[in-house]
Amino acid sequence: MARHSTIDLSKFIFSICVVCIHTRLFSGISRALDFWFVDMFCRMAVPFFVVCTGYYLSTRLVFDNNIDRLELSKNNVQMFLTTSLRFLFMYISWSIIYLIIRVYTCYLNGSLSYSTYHRLVNDFISGSSYFHLWYPYCVAIGLLFCYLLLRMVSRNLLPLVSIALWLIGIFLYVYWILFFDNNSVYNHYLLSLMICLVRDNGIGCSLVQVCPLLLMGIIISRIGIRLPYYCYLFGTCFFFVLLSIEIWFLMRNGAEDFSFIFFTFPLIYCIFKVVLGSRIILPFNSKFLAESSKVIYFIHPAYIFLLKSLGISDPLLLFIVVVFLSIISGMLYAWGRLIKRQERYNY
Repeated sequence: MARHSTIDLSKFIFSICVVCIHTRLFSGISRALDFWFVDMFCRMAVPFFVVCTGYYLSTRLVFDNNIDRLELSKNNVQMFLTTSLRFLFMYISWSIIYLIIRVYTCYLNGSLSYSTYHRLVNDFISGSSYFHLWYPYCVAIGLLFCYLLLRMVSRNLLPLVSIALWLIGIFLYVYWILFFDNNSVYNHYLLSLMICLVRDNGIGCSLVQVCPLLLMGIIISRIGIRLPYYCYLFGTCFFFVLLSIEIWFLMRNGAEDFSFIFFTFPLIYCIFKVVLGSRIILPFNSKFLAESSKVIYFIHPAYIFLLKSLGISDPLLLFIVVVFLSIISGMLYAWGRLIKRQERYNY
């Protein structure tokens, strides 16, 4: 499938939004502005990345029209395994870099011990090597869940399945606080275990948060409801308002995490459809932006760590320098990849 330049441009912009989240861009200017821009708009970044993965993967899959499910074929299995292993490789390779940073930090703090190494190993296994590396880990596992669902569930039922999984996910992620307090929830062993699997372990997150977003990308590619473009623009504004109300409601009830909540799901659907319906013509290969955005996402926490260790803590200055260094790193990587691909093609 040909590259969609607007999707690649959006991925690049959203990768910078992730930097906004981790540097708290406007925290030194206005707490309200920082909250509404960073904790609402910018947190659409990772869900958008996941939907993109499902969308592009779906274009290479073959469905059996007789049973209206994913065809049991070598090509389909290979596509899922290859994509899953690619994300797993990203997780492992970047984990090595960030585990070195964590060990060095513990060494400086004088807290390096056997228990430190034990905790690092546990974090690596559970997908928590560093705060942003849950994404490739959960996508790698989520793709396997996605394959199983596509084999078992009819295409027409995929929207209902994805919504059902999302509802389970948001309850275990944040909405349980409306019914239980932190002490009483541990009296319900099964519920507390499921909450821990979703919040503290990549496997649960993969099934009920990442998998529905992967399915959304596949649904948009294969089933997606076709409405006029202005409907998705209106939907984006409408669900953004509802998301604001939902966050306000959750904050009033003691919630602190808003990355995966109810109106995130329809909002990201509308945002992706708006992007998909836009065709921005770029004077260069948009793959360059897609490759750059990947590096920006993964490398920016290393620059944050470096700059903070050098005494740079002002949020705005930190954001500007981190974005500059991350974009340069991303462009160098993308340029190298494109040259290598061209050399292979010429050969």
